[in-house]
Amino acid sequence: MSSPAVTLRAGLPDRYLTPEDLVELFSLESKETVYAWRRKRIGPPGFRVGKHLRFDPAAVRAWVTQQGALEDTARAARGRGGAGRSSRRPREAGRTP
Repeated sequence: MSSPAVTLRAGLPDRYLTPEDLVELFSLESKETVYAWRRKRIGPPGFRVGKHLRFDPAAVRAWVTQQGALEDTARAARGRGGAGRSSRRPREAGRTP
């Protein structure tokens, strides 16, 4: 059986990744982290095969790429002096909108 890292680097998957594979790939503490990501909809997209959770290696690769792009965007925004902040003036005390 090939390792998850080899499976991700290859072409079409000979198998889909399990939560345990993601734990190994990303050096996570436990598979509960993978399940928490799924509940919060912040991790790579997965699908169920019966009661088992599986991940397409291509979708995991795309998710990793997306995370890198988001990090680059955040880093660039921090470098521009907080360009992501709101330009609205603070509300005056005692006034309601």
